[in-house]
Amino acid sequence: ARRHYLFGEWPSGWRAGLPEGYSIRQLDETLLADEMLQNRDDVKRWIQQTWTGHTENFPKRGTGAVIVHDDAIACWCLAVAVAGEKVELGIETHYTQRRKGLAALTAMAAVEFCQQDGFEVIDWHCDAINFGSWKTAEKAGFILDREYTSYLYFFDPIVHFGVTGNYALVSKDYQSAVGWYKKAFAINPDPPSWLCFMA
Repeated sequence: ARRHYLFGEWPSGWRAGLPEGYSIRQLDETLLADEMLQNRDDVKRWIQQTWTGHTENFPKRGTGAVIVHDDAIACWCLAVAVAGEKVELGIETHYTQRRKGLAALTAMAAVEFCQQDGFEVIDWHCDAINFGSWKTAEKAGFILDREYTSYLYFFDPIVHFGVTGNYALVSKDYQSAVGWYKKAFAINPDPPSWLCFMA
């Protein structure tokens, strides 16, 4: 199951939650060109993955926010899809900066920049089992619009069985995960390394 959120309203005094020594910056061409900024390449990879084939359009239509600490990007939230005046956000916190409340702050800053850029509908999609994502969305002022079912199909049966096993593993359905992994190994006893790691 998936969850779809729409931005509702600002939590009062949200900027007061920014820890000392941290700053908010807009994700734009100036930031992406700042060679002194650590973790900049991680953000660029995100843009490349979400704007596949259209990376050059991000500075024109995309936006977002980052939180910076000691010349390193600690968290980023950016437009991963744009259609007219509607934008969908994606978010990531650097592993060294997790559990500090930065994700919700970065999301709220991204919403602010999106609104300044004229976006009227700001949404957020995540898996229902991704508690961290949807709790961040709710903390940042997003309201659950609906739950829905999404379907994935992989032409390679090993990948299909492996991904299905991973989903069961994350859902803590360990018996089902083992069954899916066994199906993958039955086809190829030497499957991809990511599958061996998960199994």
